Amino acid sequence: MDMTQHAGEPVTYHADSHGGFYTTSLFWDCSCDEHYIHPFTQPDCPACGDCREEAPEAHVTEVLRNASEWRLDKNLINQLEEIFPCCDLEMEPGEGPLVEQHENACRMQDDSWLEAVYEDRISGWNDDF
Repeated sequence: MDMTQHAGEPVTYHADSHGGFYTTSLFWDCSCDEHYIHPFTQPDCPACGDCREEAPEAHVTEVLRNASEWRLDKNLINQLEEIFPCCDLEMEPGEGPLVEQHENACRMQDDSWLEAVYEDRISGWNDDF
């Protein structure tokens, strides 16, 4: 795998019974209790030995909340913030314009909702609600 290119979509929405959450392929989680978020360019965790290829993608909110304290890769954080603008870290997982778009798309059985969001990246995030 080219270590300068990440695999998959940079941000993915996962629906669940609690309203859903977002993950990013720019970072992955290991089994450590602390400092468990690693950039995709790091193939394994030196502390626990977990391998990037077998680990889950990191949750966007956890990456952004811990970016400064854990000194996560600033270039990747900047990319994530561009892709996922105006992330309100206090917002409940079941709230927000993307969740609303996802719920509406599910009701209408429309698979193209996320593609439309990427085409128009603002997609309501900068609107005052």
